[in-house]
Amino acid sequence: YALYNKITKDIYVISSTGYGGVVVTANNDEFYDFLANPKDMDPIYYQKIARMDFEVFNKNITNDLTHSQIQKIFLFEGLNWIKENPKKNLELIFFNLKNFLTPGVNINFYSTKIWLISFMISLPIFLFAYIEIIKRVLLKFKENLVILSIFFSMISFVVIFHHQGRFRTITIEPLY
Repeated sequence: YALYNKITKDIYVISSTGYGGVVVTANNDEFYDFLANPKDMDPIYYQKIARMDFEVFNKNITNDLTHSQIQKIFLFEGLNWIKENPKKNLELIFFNLKNFLTPGVNINFYSTKIWLISFMISLPIFLFAYIEIIKRVLLKFKENLVILSIFFSMISFVVIFHHQGRFRTITIEPLY
């Protein structure tokens, strides 16, 4: 994908939204509102944000810009939001870490019943996985450096960008 975009658009794109798109998607006021308390949002606004129809995507964007220029604008907007909102950014980091490390779905997006069922089902898996990972790393550090590296790279992804349950599921959980 990255090579294709380098050839066709003269830019490496590491994701479908581009490097700037990934940063700004996770670092703007609308995304913060969406994660902070989605249950209290106006339903129309909630759907708009759930579709990632953020205002920042339309800011300073014109049809004459190249993909590379658009990505630079997105990156600047995301980094600028982080700089101007250090407290909100810290909240997002802790929120994303919590979602990454705890079992079950996010209680803010599901009913208490669904959250409780998913929590009860996945709690033993997470508990035994964490115990086993710690045990194996302590006993045979070198042999288990791969899982530790993947685990911490995913945590860094969560801290830099935002929690994506699908990445936890396809990257970390099979190694448990």
